[in-house]
Amino acid sequence: MYEIGQVLFVVLTNKQQIFPMQVIETVTKKTLKGEEVKYCLQAGSDKATKIMLDQLEGEVFVSAEEARKTLIARVSSQINALVSSAEKKAKSWYSQIEESQDRTNLAIASMIKQIEEPSVSYVEHGDHEEDTVVLPDGQIAKIRLATDKVV
Repeated sequence: MYEIGQVLFVVLTNKQQIFPMQVIETVTKKTLKGEEVKYCLQAGSDKATKIMLDQLEGEVFVSAEEARKTLIARVSSQINALVSSAEKKAKSWYSQIEESQDRTNLAIASMIKQIEEPSVSYVEHGDHEEDTVVLPDGQIAKIRLATDKVV
């Protein structure tokens, strides 16, 4: 499963840290019950510090990125649960929360509508009209359109 020289990333249960350890030895034991493989790891830069993988209290990952993704997913899940719980409590404890959220949602929808629909105003100047357009990013652009007037 693991190769000699491979670096494993262990999330230690009691220290809440990620510790890199290198596989330095494999021990294969064959019995009537089957074959058992154990891994000896070097912990840290001290060559004398060795530990058997099955004696570690923690989770083993084959890459730092795999450890990162797993830990982030767990934390994110816990945060989502905390926020969801707080929202449920707020709705049951405070009736005005729903009204406030409805007003906030309406205000946000109104702002989005203003951003999506540029405002246009028309000013006539003799033989042409001058249009002012407010772009979604807030810039104002002037556009002149020639008009054909029938007298």
